[in-house]
Amino acid sequence: MYLHDAQGGSEMELTWNKDQAEPYTHGSGYGRVGVLVDDAATQGALVAKGCAPAAVKEFERGGALLARFFFIQDPDGYKIEMLECHGHCQ
Repeated sequence: MYLHDAQGGSEMELTWNKDQAEPYTHGSGYGRVGVLVDDAATQGALVAKGCAPAAVKEFERGGALLARFFFIQDPDGYKIEMLECHGHCQ
């Protein structure tokens, strides 16, 4: 489910870990910050600067690219999603 600010264009996706019985802990929750980037090549630029982002992943449906993204962690271990604009966000 998405919450959208029609005036500013901001959007937030609400998620839920189905069948999660115990409380979330740091690392097990599904909460994170996502940032739109122009191109997943940003991942390579971060590697060149000495950062350690995860590999770029893609989701497709029926041959159409829905999402291309990667994650990087902040110093506290929180994941930040770096997402190209495809599928839903266009």
